[in-house]
Amino acid sequence: MILLKTLLLGFLTGLAAFFPVSSVGTLIIGAHMFSVPVDQRLFAAMMLGIFLVLVLSYYSDIIRLFYSLVSIFRDLIYNLKLYVKARGSEADYRRILTGNYRNFLVMLLTALIPTVILGLLLSNAASAVFQNDLITGMMFFITAVILLVSSFMDVPEKGPRQMKYPEALIMGCFSGFAMIPGLSKIGAVSSAGFLCGVSRKLTVKFSCLLSMISIFLILLPGRIGPSVLQEADSGIGICIAGFLAAFCGGYLFIRRAQKLISKDNNKIFAGCNVMLGMLALLMQMLAR
Repeated sequence: MILLKTLLLGFLTGLAAFFPVSSVGTLIIGAHMFSVPVDQRLFAAMMLGIFLVLVLSYYSDIIRLFYSLVSIFRDLIYNLKLYVKARGSEADYRRILTGNYRNFLVMLLTALIPTVILGLLLSNAASAVFQNDLITGMMFFITAVILLVSSFMDVPEKGPRQMKYPEALIMGCFSGFAMIPGLSKIGAVSSAGFLCGVSRKLTVKFSCLLSMISIFLILLPGRIGPSVLQEADSGIGICIAGFLAAFCGGYLFIRRAQKLISKDNNKIFAGCNVMLGMLALLMQMLAR
């Protein structure tokens, strides 16, 4: 029975990961509802499944971003050598931010700074929320408000070259605050992008890649899961089931989710967050 519950929980968690609904918040509610004990090993298995979906879905972009990073370093080294050789006088330096992917990479790295800083600062608060359905429910309501506000904004469709550093920092701050369970990272970052006038298609890709990096950082040794989770106790079979279920839930719906977000369905997603928030509050009341 626990195996079936884990499969359902993993599937729902993977499904929620690519919609503007908090996957960790969904995991918390589902774990309490289905009475599934989530320890560090099972949490990591589900996050790994979601991470793999993101890698497979954006592998071509990841490769291009990697090549852009290498070429930026190459041009920086070239300019430095030219500067030393010219002794500070004018020279034919290479431009660094050329092309969409170079600009996109720099904006992504800029957004990563507040994401990491806020993630570290809020790690203890996020761990406390993991055991509190009331606060998780409130975070679902906040996500709904953010989505509703962004749904009334006219998007000027800025591309990677039109994005500015303040806009990337704002999106990174929203991403950092979304470390708190119940706040959807994709919902928060995409809404911030809409509020900043970034194109919907670019915002969805930006939020997904930022989520992928965040999950990677969470999965680093010593950083797996909230600190309130008990030490690894789940069997290998349960962990594999959680991994596969989360992977299947995400892989089957990621493209559909991206299309729905790009077409401005934030009001519908806000309603989903309100229902999940009410469910979390109801579970908190019944637990008393």
